Amino acid sequence: MTVSGLVEAIHQDGVSTLALAEALQVSPDSVERWREGRTTPRPAVEGRLRRFAESRGISDRSSGGGIGATEARLDLALRELREALHRRGRLSSRNEALDEVARLIFAHTASERAGGPGIGAHLLSEPEGAADSLRAFVSSMAESLPESLAYEMSRTDFELLLKPGEDDLAREIISAFEHLSSGLLAAAGAQADSGDLINHAFGRFLADSFADEKELGQYLTPTEVVQFMVQLALAELSDEEREALSSPSRFPAFGTVLDPSCGVGSFLAEFVRAAAAEGNLGTSWMTAAARDLVVGIDKSERMVRLALANLAPFGAPAARLHLANGLARDGRDGEVTATLNGKVGLILTNPPFGASFSGPDLAGYNIAG
Repeated sequence: MTVSGLVEAIHQDGVSTLALAEALQVSPDSVERWREGRTTPRPAVEGRLRRFAESRGISDRSSGGGIGATEARLDLALRELREALHRRGRLSSRNEALDEVARLIFAHTASERAGGPGIGAHLLSEPEGAADSLRAFVSSMAESLPESLAYEMSRTDFELLLKPGEDDLAREIISAFEHLSSGLLAAAGAQADSGDLINHAFGRFLADSFADEKELGQYLTPTEVVQFMVQLALAELSDEEREALSSPSRFPAFGTVLDPSCGVGSFLAEFVRAAAAEGNLGTSWMTAAARDLVVGIDKSERMVRLALANLAPFGAPAARLHLANGLARDGRDGEVTATLNGKVGLILTNPPFGASFSGPDLAGYNIAG
């Protein structure tokens, strides 16, 4: 349920604007702006709003099964994860918290897409305890890594920082994922009209929790910008290019769709969905496109983990993702980009910004002679 819909439902339940504002420790004007859809609260305040609604029997869990409901449940799960990690002071930095969340989201989505149960109450029944059970489950999902990452990331990159014996925290994490009923996220993410759930939800998550990490260049492109750019690219395709895209056997004639700074994989996921919707190509085409057509490169492990989660709904292992610097021309990273020379039919990207580099740093990124 959207924030405006939730506030309206609370009003219909007999709670005045003033009473709701006092309960949430905000101004009445803020509540009215939320109700009218002009603004939305900060995630921490929104969490209080949704808990207040649930205390009155108005629950997101009872909302419909559409894309909007899925996104709202993902938002709620992310907020509860963040609050659980923050409340216990378990991790030493916000980046460690994001790494932990990325591992969890990937493991949950990959499991569901492969027909598994995802993260849920079944893990609480394991004899070794909730923490060990959750750690083992997430680690096992590293088997879903695409072949392209086999030599760039290892199973240890997907091991939770959760310690053995931290069963209370593990139970809170598992409880947060119960907002995502079995198969919900994987099914919604693979729908051609779903939009980018991971980008949209993590855009808010990052903005609230990681705003000070500007040197990392981790800014997510707004969903509406991603969609607009993909639609522009599709509109410019020739008849021959459309024909090449229509069949997986002809993908080589089109060439790779590349994002050399892919972040959470928003452009790649949106291209797969939008091209499938435009050509009425179906889910089997989407799986083939994620596996054989799109390629993403990013130098941040946490962004690659999130890209894996974003593309997992299309099928696991899905996508050719690389942990590398897409601008590098030498060394191991340069070898990754060299394999794509002459094979790229379309580049969709928003180059990273916000980071600072010195003159010597830039010497290795000579793009044009």
